[in-house]
Amino acid sequence: MLGAAAPKQLDDRASQREALLRQAMHLLQTAQALDAQSGAGQPALVAMPPTRAIVPGRQRLATVDGPKPACILCYKLAISDADKAGMDEGNPDKYAVIEEFTHGTVLFANQMPYLDGHCLVLPKGHVNQAVDLSRPQRHEYRDVVDCAVPMFKQIFNSKGLNVGLNDGELAGASVPGHLHTHVIPRKPEGFLNPAADTYFITKTVKDVHTLLKGPFSRLKAALADEQDPSGIDFGHVITPDDEE
Repeated sequence: MLGAAAPKQLDDRASQREALLRQAMHLLQTAQALDAQSGAGQPALVAMPPTRAIVPGRQRLATVDGPKPACILCYKLAISDADKAGMDEGNPDKYAVIEEFTHGTVLFANQMPYLDGHCLVLPKGHVNQAVDLSRPQRHEYRDVVDCAVPMFKQIFNSKGLNVGLNDGELAGASVPGHLHTHVIPRKPEGFLNPAADTYFITKTVKDVHTLLKGPFSRLKAALADEQDPSGIDFGHVITPDDEE
């Protein structure tokens, strides 16, 4: 009898362990989703597994030689067109800046995206808060963020969006000191767990650049003409697929 009981106890313990692991993973994913709702590019309060995302070309992210720059966003934004022309196609710095608007607002493809299409809206100048911008800069910044919502929904066919900023390290800002707003398209299939709780990100920075460059160039022209963004018909935004 004793010999028969031991295997059953082991089976019970294994089942309990599996149940606890499932509960822990559920709590981990819930915390991650809550963090994402605040606009965090990376969860601020939860240490996630290193296999959280697979990003094509991510291992080829441009490295910074010498001393670490005071602001990585300023460093990326300062890369010249001449330097980009000499970069290979797999270097995400080549395509990270999607559009720079008249008053210095920049649409930037996140090089470590949380999900497909994850972008940042940020000023080219190094400012900490929106109140530090001039009124024309603030209006442009707000217009770009607001217009990104319907445009991203159409272009990425997303059912929802996370739009937000994190003010300070305590709030989860990965680059404190340089104002930036996250725009993250969301889909039900965006949280697939095919194996080992790994999320797959299929679009490269170049892919995101290709999808967004044309529509946001047209938005830039509309804002430069002082067109009221509320009058722009985002139902007829031309995507690269439409142009082919």
